[in-house]
Amino acid sequence: MASGEVVQIEAYPKPPLAVLIPNGNKISNPIDTEGYNLTGLLVPDAWDGGATITFLVAEKGEPETAQPTSPRYRPLVTAAGSAVSLTGVAAGTMISLSNVPELKGQRYIKMQAASNVGADRTLQATRVQYVQ
Repeated sequence: MASGEVVQIEAYPKPPLAVLIPNGNKISNPIDTEGYNLTGLLVPDAWDGGATITFLVAEKGEPETAQPTSPRYRPLVTAAGSAVSLTGVAAGTMISLSNVPELKGQRYIKMQAASNVGADRTLQATRVQYVQ
């Protein structure tokens, strides 16, 4: 550690962020990860959104009442231009996001399932404090 460098350590992790995909949709409501990086995604036991999840990101947030397809949100892609995605998504699993470096530092995120869900589905996104 460099002299004068400040490091913040949390005694207790923050609770997971609820990522709601409303009934009949495949795009979640936005989450604000201010100051945190996502580390994992807990998929609900009743998951019916398909085996792939992709991500939409924005520079600025939007009100909770905004439509999930707001034009401010754009697909998150790799440097090579392919969609950043989780594959093999299955009900009742915890998916590590440590191998998704493109998510680091993204503040406003929506998740997009492969297909519309048959009821409200809430994923739980675990997080750790972002330290530069």
